[in-house]
Order: sequence, then C-alpha cells, then structure tokens
Amino acid sequence: MIFLWILLGIVLFFALLGAIPLRLRIRLEEQFTLLAGIGPIVLFRIPQVPNPVDLRDFTYEKHRKRLEKERAARLKKKQKKQLSDEKKQLKKNSAADKAKKVQKTAEEAGRKENKLEGILSLVSCVLDGLPGLFGGFKCRIYHLDITVGGKEAADTAKNFGIFSQSLAYLLEFLDNKTRFVRPKEETIAIRADFLSAKTQVSADFYLQIRVGQILGTVFGIAFSYIKTLIRA
Repeated sequence: MIFLWILLGIVLFFALLGAIPLRLRIRLEEQFTLLAGIGPIVLFRIPQVPNPVDLRDFTYEKHRKRLEKERAARLKKKQKKQLSDEKKQLKKNSAADKAKKVQKTAEEAGRKENKLEGILSLVSCVLDGLPGLFGGFKCRIYHLDITVGGKEAADTAKNFGIFSQSLAYLLEFLDNKTRFVRPKEETIAIRADFLSAKTQVSADFYLQIRVGQILGTVFGIAFSYIKTLIRA
C-alpha cells in the first residue's frame, strides 16, 4: 500500500511538473523588452529594471574593499598571461613538441571525423523533433504595426513587398506549426510611408509552452538518437 502511495506521488509530481507553463513576452516599441517567467511570476527581464540607489553603499570602507578586489583581479590576470606566454615560448623552442603536435593533429583529425558523424546524426534527430516542439507553443500577437519606408519611392515599394511577403510566411508558419491564436483584423497592420526613410516596427508577442511538452520533445530526440546509434 505504501508503494502505491509513493508511486502515485511520483506520478502526481511529474504531472504537475509537466503542467507548468513557461511564458515569453516580447515587446518592440520605443525599446526592445523581453519578459520570461513561469505563469504570473517573472523570472528575468531585459532590459533589467535598475535597482534604486542606496546611499549606504557609498562608504569609504566599501570603496576601499572594491579597489583591493579590482587590484587583485588585475594581478591575477597578469600572472595568468605571463604563465601562458612562458608555456607558448617553451613549445616553440622544443622540436620534440612539434613532432608530438603533428602526431596529435593527425589523431585529432580522425577523432573529429568520427565526432562529425555523430554530430550530424544528432542534428538530424533534433530537426526531426523540432516540429513537435513548435506544435507545443501557444502563440498570440497582441499588436503588430509595420510602417515601411525607404530612401526613395522605389526602395519603399520594394521594402513593402519584402515585408508583406515575410509577414505572410510568418503568419502561415505560426498557423500551421503552432497553437496560434488568430488575431483580430485590426491587430496587424502594414503600410508604406513614401515620406519616411526608415522602417518602423511596433510589436507585442506572447509565447507559452508547458514543461511537459519540452520534456516529451527532449526524450523523443534522445530515443531517436539512441536508435540511430544502435543501428550504426
């Protein structure tokens, strides 16, 4: 009976872990802003909100300790550089080291060839698993406004065609490969401004994926890679 309760607890733990939503909010307005967190909790923000200045940090004792720490760091860096230069000089003056280096290079070339085959196999497995990862994302566009400009009217028209086609590809990708929440018509706007020399973009995106979907993708990629190694 105790074993069943332990097993139930383990299953419940992984179920709760897999249900945790990871969210990402990207805003591009006057400046680029990125918010990442778990549910309503913000883990980090770019750019970071500056901490308020505490006058207690500006004391003579703390300033002296900071100078000593910086001086010790510079001395350590200088000693490390001197040691590195001495090692390089010894290697240059040793003919035996050169012979070993040639032999080592040949051995590394063989290892790199084997490693490259393994890396390519891993990349292939990762690419096979990416569609499942994209399918786990919930995407929402709160706001997307693009005003296309150019140095001349012809440049503006050309840029407008590029941005329009790129936006169409992006929306098609999100709609087909992710759990895309279709925005309202007034949410997305793109226009050409023949009087402006620069292109201005204002955007607000939201991405969410659950931990369980990430773990499922990772385990799927690992299983595929192991099967590839067994076949090889």
